[in-house]
Amino acid sequence: MLESVCALVALAACGVAQPSPVMQMAQASSRQGAVVSRDAGKARDASLSGANPSREQVLVAAPAEGLSAVSPEYRRLYGPGTHVMDSLADVSVGALKGYTQLISQRFRATSSGKAVSIRTYWPAGSGYSAGNGGVISVRIVADDGSPANLPDLLGRPVATGVYEPGLVMGKHLLSSFNDEVKLGSAARIEEGQIYHVVYENIAPDPAANWIGINSIVTAERAGRPARWLNPLDWASLYGYRPVGSRSPFTWKDFSRTANSGFFYAPILQVLLDNGAVIGAADIETGNVEGERQQVLNSNQSIRERFVPTSPRSISGFSVQTATTTGGTLGWSIRQGETIVSQGVISETAANYSSQGTQGIFKWYDIALPAVITMQAGGTYDLVFTPEGTSQWRFADQYSGTNRGFRVSFAESQAQSNLAGKWTNTTHRSHLAHSPVANWRVVLHLSPARTR
Repeated sequence: MLESVCALVALAACGVAQPSPVMQMAQASSRQGAVVSRDAGKARDASLSGANPSREQVLVAAPAEGLSAVSPEYRRLYGPGTHVMDSLADVSVGALKGYTQLISQRFRATSSGKAVSIRTYWPAGSGYSAGNGGVISVRIVADDGSPANLPDLLGRPVATGVYEPGLVMGKHLLSSFNDEVKLGSAARIEEGQIYHVVYENIAPDPAANWIGINSIVTAERAGRPARWLNPLDWASLYGYRPVGSRSPFTWKDFSRTANSGFFYAPILQVLLDNGAVIGAADIETGNVEGERQQVLNSNQSIRERFVPTSPRSISGFSVQTATTTGGTLGWSIRQGETIVSQGVISETAANYSSQGTQGIFKWYDIALPAVITMQAGGTYDLVFTPEGTSQWRFADQYSGTNRGFRVSFAESQAQSNLAGKWTNTTHRSHLAHSPVANWRVVLHLSPARTR
């Protein structure tokens, strides 16, 4: 596991009479909100329907119930911040504390085809695995159609595979946390339908040989990891029953109902035979006070550098940040040295808070005064600089792009200017050169020009 701050936590949702799956959590968090800058205006583009589209048309709303992953509105979101992570939480696949535990990763298919592999996050080491890791059955099954949207464990699987971690004394030596699992498909995954990837330890001794699967986590008061997405479409579920029992599994959906104050979401990639991929993957958080967060003063800046692979027409953006002093945060969108659009985000007083070492941030949704068209292959920067005496905090996150996850957002990169020079940045070293980190930003595509 990549996280450095870990603590054993219990599943408060399980109650006294029910078991607590064995899990570890690495701490850090974020906050959801919806505040506009004083420069937020109405997009003015002759190609848009209507002379003056409203702010609600220009920006993609984040309703409490979330959007469908295949909805036109959700497809308007472009950027790494559609999924954010502030912790990693691991639940074991095995037989622990007298209970057999399963994991299900629920997803709505955004493409059709036969599944050929999955990739997830297999943490290993003390507290996260034991023995050789067991033998993990991997099945993609249909949703049961119940109000709880559980996996149909009695139906015919859509695809099946087996993962043998081959751990050495509970550690990855010949394997990796991001190992791919090959699948054989009996049927097609159909776009728009709900499925589950179910993991079950079928080793003869799952109490001695087991491994966990990580989810990304955010604090309940920060909102869900996927701010705009309906948890029906993207969820981490955990099933359990007494060892040796043939009774139905009891399930907990930690994407719909927070566990001990935290919402969960999968780290998952489903690869189809036509090359399409379904899922999302971030693998480490920069939201830890002191050692990882980026604290900006007025002589410092950060930016997310976008290089789109196809033309994008942008009508707004969202950013997750908070201030420790109150004041204004200048923003600009630039192409080279040319400022294409600019404005400020204002807060009259400090709004940063924390939960342990985890920062609690706020979402700001900014409508641009005019639609900006980004050309394929061009370089565009979304820049943030505190003004006056204000101080603002940001957190990056590692994507999975260099770990085999093609579902990670790969068309932008976090950069910092802390000493008069722009460099790629990560929370491990704010002056390091890294191709795998992103700030928590999302661009909103113009309503008339979605992907």
